[in-house]
Amino acid sequence: MNATQAIKSRYPQATQIQFKTLVNELLWNATFTQLSIAYQTQVNATGIVSAVLKRLDPGFTPYQRLTDQLSIRGGTFSDLWAVDADTSSTRLMAYTLQGTTYQLTYNESATGKPVINLSPLPLYAITSLPELPQRIQAFFSTNSTRLRFQSGQVIQRASGPITYWLTAVYQAGYSTSPTTILLFFDEMGNLTWSGCNATNTPVLYKPNSQVGDATLLATTSARYPGFDQSSSLAFETYYDGLVSVRYVFQRPIATTTESWEVGAQWPTGQLVYTTYRAN
Repeated sequence: MNATQAIKSRYPQATQIQFKTLVNELLWNATFTQLSIAYQTQVNATGIVSAVLKRLDPGFTPYQRLTDQLSIRGGTFSDLWAVDADTSSTRLMAYTLQGTTYQLTYNESATGKPVINLSPLPLYAITSLPELPQRIQAFFSTNSTRLRFQSGQVIQRASGPITYWLTAVYQAGYSTSPTTILLFFDEMGNLTWSGCNATNTPVLYKPNSQVGDATLLATTSARYPGFDQSSSLAFETYYDGLVSVRYVFQRPIATTTESWEVGAQWPTGQLVYTTYRAN
């Protein structure tokens, strides 16, 4: 079964099926329409390999009411999507703030409390190792007894180089915490930030003041005025000469806590990633 047949088997009335190459001969973005509703997904040569998103009418008022109460207020919304056949509250949308477009994800906790996550808008999702540069594939091959690739996204800020935001998990038999690891690579496939140590040494969570150094903390925290609640969610890791630092800056407001998570290199201070969460 090829990709077109896979779409037609799940969406028999699909029309206007179009493909755009993401990774040459390996991965394509697919868009189509069924019953006047627009859909998009990713496919390989044999079938659908990612969630199918369904475009929704642009009803952004409930989400704007939430962001208006947060430090990320003032942005503009566009492109509202839901995961097809998903009955949960999860919604994906673009959110442009101060000239930068993010992906805003909305869902609800088990108690019905709104949860908002903000991260860079991805170009596309990585669904398998062969879609990655050879150097990243070699990294996972070298670490195959310990780490297993899980998922990833390709990110490009403005017109800059692309970066790979990947998630890995420990292989069975490794109980090191955390069990899910973030790994960041540059366009050439060089590791730029690691959520785990090169050895099986566990990650130790500490207050922000106990990782990196005072200069790096002051420079980084200055970007998030008012986010001064002390937390013990920070850590630093060591991987073949690369020292990765994670800071978490928090601010409680009413019944919500806002958090900025920031990954940087030490001692250079190079910023690798930032994400936001309100819950």
